[in-house]
Amino acid sequence: MRRGGRPARLLLVEDSVADAKLVALALEESGSTTQVTRVEDGVAALELLDRVLTGEALRPDLVVLDLNLPRVGGLDVLRRIKSDPDLRTVPVVVFSTSRAEVDVAAAYACGASSYVVKPLDLHRFTEVVTSIEQYWTAVVRLP
Repeated sequence: MRRGGRPARLLLVEDSVADAKLVALALEESGSTTQVTRVEDGVAALELLDRVLTGEALRPDLVVLDLNLPRVGGLDVLRRIKSDPDLRTVPVVVFSTSRAEVDVAAAYACGASSYVVKPLDLHRFTEVVTSIEQYWTAVVRLP
């Protein structure tokens, strides 16, 4: 989907190669023009966000964030995004296999825009990814 006359930019923070491929496939099959940048762990996410702040990388319109990441966890990445005045308005969708209430509560306490449990069914996974992308890039009006 387009944001302000250009394709939306999605930052996918996902360590699972399979899940990252499924996200890309879902968006491709939906005809989405959203540009996806994937990083595999929390350190890489923080490094990319630092590059955004210095103008060396483009600011994402949406972050889709797994919680269980190597090196630096998803909640730490979320805290960093929401503590920065230049990044805090970027919506962050936590997309996790965890159904634990403690994880859901922690994500919202840290400023998550939404928390979505990854469906195990392939068809449902595709539907959910497409819905997330459509909602945050075409339905919601963001600053």
